[in-house]
Amino acid sequence: MKIYITNLKINTIIGILKHERKNKQNIIVDCKINGLDAILHLEIQSSYDSTMPRRMLRYFNEIKMLKEAKGKKVYQNMIYTGE
Repeated sequence: MKIYITNLKINTIIGILKHERKNKQNIIVDCKINGLDAILHLEIQSSYDSTMPRRMLRYFNEIKMLKEAKGKKVYQNMIYTGE
């Protein structure tokens, strides 16, 4: 499913999720997307990782448990910077 973000207003940066094997972090933001309250999760990935679908699901579940995420839709976006 494609979601086009035409109007993003960041309320606060909630925090970060640390990768279990690398010294990298994910950004989690409380925001309004197209006028609706939402949580935005940004994953920056530099190379292929076969465990990514499982990790994204785990991150989604961790985010949904946050008090800031109660009643809000969670959008996850992955940005590949490598090949």
